[in-house]
Amino acid sequence: MVASGLLLLPGCGASSTSETKVRQTFLRGIGEIKEPQTAQKLHHRLVRTLMSLRSTDTTTTAGGRGKALATRGFTWTLRGVEARLEIARNDSGNLEASVHDAERSDRAFRHGARLLRAAGRALDVRVGRLNGF
Repeated sequence: MVASGLLLLPGCGASSTSETKVRQTFLRGIGEIKEPQTAQKLHHRLVRTLMSLRSTDTTTTAGGRGKALATRGFTWTLRGVEARLEIARNDSGNLEASVHDAERSDRAFRHGARLLRAAGRALDVRVGRLNGF
């Protein structure tokens, strides 16, 4: 009886460890979005955050939901960063293209912020405003 109880302990710890890793990755990603930096640097950091999230398995419903929402939120935020990079690269002197890319960036950041706040609720983390959204 005692041996079977000991066999269950490692499984319980693994579950909380994976949820903790998702939460830590999520918090790091949120911190990177809030930190003032160049769009290029933020792009690199968000790619790294997404890779880390995708490689982490979850075992609870809340953890899985939080991971899924966080992955979608960081992906949309990355799209917003990419639109900002497009403005700098390609739209110099082209007002119409600049406005289009700026609107695309704002839509992506707004959608990403909503998803990241929902992920925060699932992971029991308060997110607040991100990039003004």
